Amino acid sequence: MTTKKIIVCAFGTVGLGNLNQLLMMRGVRPQDIFVYTEKKENNNDLINYLERGNISFSFQLINNCYKEVKLMKPEYIISMFYRRIIDDKILQLCNYKTLNVHQSILPLYKGRFIAFWTIFNNDKYAGITYHKMIKEVDSGEILLTKKIRLDINETAYSLHHKLEYLAINNFQIAFNRLRMKYSIKKDIRNPTKLEGSAYLKNKLPFNGILDARKTSFDKAICFVKAMYFPPMTGAKFIINNKIVEINSLDQLKEYKKYFKLGTNYFG
Repeated sequence: MTTKKIIVCAFGTVGLGNLNQLLMMRGVRPQDIFVYTEKKENNNDLINYLERGNISFSFQLINNCYKEVKLMKPEYIISMFYRRIIDDKILQLCNYKTLNVHQSILPLYKGRFIAFWTIFNNDKYAGITYHKMIKEVDSGEILLTKKIRLDINETAYSLHHKLEYLAINNFQIAFNRLRMKYSIKKDIRNPTKLEGSAYLKNKLPFNGILDARKTSFDKAICFVKAMYFPPMTGAKFIINNKIVEINSLDQLKEYKKYFKLGTNYFG
């Protein structure tokens, strides 16, 4: 197999956007890149881009292609919203010269459902982190963080798309930092707090249902905004022993009398 300078694991909007950003950088050519992706309908834009650009790619899971990746002798391995955790033995093939983008300001909110927890916890800020990949998920050295302030009516849906744009807009800076062996910990201009961490499991929080009798109205507001991600199912509440799906704050107000008094209660 032909050697490749850069192995890219990519999916969706950020996969397409970051790959385009990569190919606009000095010294990077299509023939230098090999892409692992997935054959999914919501990934067609990326697949079409690869085909039009004559970029080599595979639908195989990279973790099942150790021999092939080893033969390509990659200098870098980059994950662009790839929906799998890359095995450590693969990362070792480029001596951990790796890059991943995560939809939170690490180390806070490792794992999945980042937008949900950011909105549900009524956080004031959200952001993205570019970091190196190591065996421990979302724990590698941080190369770049960017944050934004949340709007009062922010939903998981709107936040997700804002963070996608933020990730794409900052890819070139992050990759250049990887190539220059930059460390944010050593940069006195960019002090970073590393206290606190939470790993979020890959399942729907609370099974998507809260009991109105145990939930304060303010937490219900956060829950509705956090669960709003069409075409996915919205927030559901147990009200008068029935499950009611609520997708807007106006709709929620119609049921205000059923919620627990006080603040920050949920269950």
